[in-house]
Amino acid sequence: MKEAPNKRNAVGSLTDDVLVDILRRLPARSLCCCKCVCRSWKRVISDSYHRKEFSQTVAGFFYGSWWNGTRHFTSITDERPSLSFLPFPLDKVLVSYCYSSLIFCWCVGPDGLRRYVVCNPMTEKWLALPRSIRSVGQAHLGSI
Repeated sequence: MKEAPNKRNAVGSLTDDVLVDILRRLPARSLCCCKCVCRSWKRVISDSYHRKEFSQTVAGFFYGSWWNGTRHFTSITDERPSLSFLPFPLDKVLVSYCYSSLIFCWCVGPDGLRRYVVCNPMTEKWLALPRSIRSVGQAHLGSI
C-alpha cells in the first residue's frame, strides 16, 4: 500500500520535549540502543540538558575491604552484575576497581596468563590491556 505523499513520519515530527518524556521511561541499556535510531535521537539523548531526565537506576555498588583487599557487591535491586561476557572463567575474574560504569578486573585466562581487563557490564564491551614491560606490583584505574 502506498503512503499519501503529504503524510509525515509521526515519530519524526515529535518535539524534543515529547521525545524526552517517552525515552526517560526506558532502562539505561535500551536508552543506549536508541542512540542508534537516528542522529536527532542521539543528539537528544546525549544532550547534557536532557541527560538528567533519563533513568539512572543503580543495581548496586562495589566496595572494597581495607583490611584484606577483597571486593564485594551490594545489590539494591536484587540483580547481580554479570561478567559472563568476558572470555575468562568467572572464578578467575577479580574485580580490582570500579569507576562510573567501568570495572577494572584482574583475570587469569585458560592459558594461565594473568591479564588486566577494563570492561563495561552495561554494554558488555571489554578490553584486555597490553602486558607491561616491567613487573607491576599494583595497578589502578583512572580517568582524564
